[in-house]
Amino acid sequence: RHMEPKAANFLDGHAKGLLSWVNLDARTKGILQSCVGNALDPLLSPAALDYYPIQGRRAFDPARVVTEGKILVLRVNAVNDKAVARTLGRLIKADIYRAIQSRQPRTGSTERLVGLFFDEYPLVATSTEPHFGDIQNLQTMREKRGFVVAGTQGYVSMQQAIGRSRWEALRINFGNFFFHTSNEPEVEDHARTILGTKEASSSVKLNIESRDAAEGGIATASESHRKVSVEGEQYIIGRGDLARLVDQEVF
Repeated sequence: RHMEPKAANFLDGHAKGLLSWVNLDARTKGILQSCVGNALDPLLSPAALDYYPIQGRRAFDPARVVTEGKILVLRVNAVNDKAVARTLGRLIKADIYRAIQSRQPRTGSTERLVGLFFDEYPLVATSTEPHFGDIQNLQTMREKRGFVVAGTQGYVSMQQAIGRSRWEALRINFGNFFFHTSNEPEVEDHARTILGTKEASSSVKLNIESRDAAEGGIATASESHRKVSVEGEQYIIGRGDLARLVDQEVF
């Protein structure tokens, strides 16, 4: 029977995969099964089953967010089901990244603007993984009318999720930062670096006593006061300014 080349290649690849699996020794099979089991375990938990299509529900392709302008909201109890939130979030993110990257970059493109909004970003953050890594996607998706808005409680949680060096590489791909209340020193240092300094001037009051040599150099009762203007630069964010922010205040 005639078969399209794409379908033939797909089946041929799977056939080769099955043959290679049959020829593996028992120890290697066991290791691979354990790896696959660990990867699929969050998707097989009772909490994850509530997110699967059942009778009366329609399956939803996340790529439709890009192609049809649909709105997709993923709401998971990340406190109780952290692994489910991480796995589902990364899978959906990968599908949307793939759909955005399939666009052809064009100067002056009027294609639909597509954005991903991540709350508790460390749960779904990735670095250099193929296809769904945040670093390489953030570097190129802007020219394809895609963007990311992400929120995190602090930088330490990001370093724990993907590592310090990867977090630094990922951070430089964000063009704008909003700093809320934080007592984390690294967040404050980054805010001071990003926002920089401003010109500032201050006045210093000097008390000058006049002494009469004829009186043995003893200070007289009369004093003169002089104000000296000192110009320079100071950081827009001072030490401790982030920690003193109240609700709804932001740099």
